[in-house]
Amino acid sequence: MTEDIALLVRQAEAAANSGQWTVAEKLWLDVRRRDPRNPKAAFSLGIHALQRREFSEAIKLIEEAHQASPRDPFILLTLSRARREAGDEAGEGVAIEKALAIDPYYLPALLAKAQRLERTGNAQAAAMFYRNAAKVAGPEQHWPDVLHTQLTHARDTAAKHSRDHHAQLDAALAPML
Repeated sequence: MTEDIALLVRQAEAAANSGQWTVAEKLWLDVRRRDPRNPKAAFSLGIHALQRREFSEAIKLIEEAHQASPRDPFILLTLSRARREAGDEAGEGVAIEKALAIDPYYLPALLAKAQRLERTGNAQAAAMFYRNAAKVAGPEQHWPDVLHTQLTHARDTAAKHSRDHHAQLDAALAPML
């Protein structure tokens, strides 16, 4: 990466971090014009397209970033969101599974898988992934703020499923005692 492009990347990141989305997008477009295969530009422009609800464009750009960084689970998780928003549930699932194949303990992917399972009506499997996510997250005081609400739901859902399962077992075994 040339120094000019590196400077543009830093400027685009700073603009995005300060909420100047229009400025950031213009800078990312300039990076892409100068370096058409720049994965950061592709990913960031994909995020901008996702924010504008231009899902086809978002998917195309995020897939391009994934091709450049195939071991990055965050890119795959972002791709899963873009596919879900576009109505591609199967594509969402594939992207989540690929992220978990890279890192089976990647907390956001565990939560995404549990949420997907819950949304599609597989409560038992969702509870298992929620339980795993809660274990990976560790004690509540160490939870990332950005995931706190999701982790609370994960913990509560897993606990409720466990209580319900024990109650079912107790009811089934009661006549035998």
